[in-house]
Amino acid sequence: MVSTIPGESDAADSSSISSQCEWTPQSWSKMGNVAQNVEYGDPTALHEVCNTIASLPPLVSPAKIEIARSLFAAAAQGRAFIVQGGDCAESFHDLRPHIIHQKVGLLQEQSRMVAQGLNLPVITVGRIAGQYAKPRSNPWEILPDGTKLQGWSMNGLPPPPVALSVLAEKTADFSTL
Repeated sequence: MVSTIPGESDAADSSSISSQCEWTPQSWSKMGNVAQNVEYGDPTALHEVCNTIASLPPLVSPAKIEIARSLFAAAAQGRAFIVQGGDCAESFHDLRPHIIHQKVGLLQEQSRMVAQGLNLPVITVGRIAGQYAKPRSNPWEILPDGTKLQGWSMNGLPPPPVALSVLAEKTADFSTL
């Protein structure tokens, strides 16, 4: 069992967990039984889209990932605090700069207030622009109008090509931020 207390760990347990969860660009496709997994009807289209995405530059640079790791480590050690916020399920209609700026502004204000109250640095994490097909407690959500919904990027459109348009939107969102 891995301890949740900062500074404590069980080396044997954490090494076995990390070896079981080692990430690769293809690891998502090799997961065993995944609850609410998306089934793509056209494996060829999925393969083509995955190859296209693999050829694009990353949305987040390795340097920014390392900065985030060190900030999260500081929070785990009690030297900082994390404020995380965002929408549970987003609509493509929210992909507008003014809406993104409003969400970021709200998170920044919350972080400022927490930093003043705790007298600690605050790491602000926004779950913004990406919650379009996340699993819910049930595989399908029924909207008030009776529409069955698995996520805005999954309904009514062939999923693999949509992944490319979602990626283009995310790139635009990151440049807005």
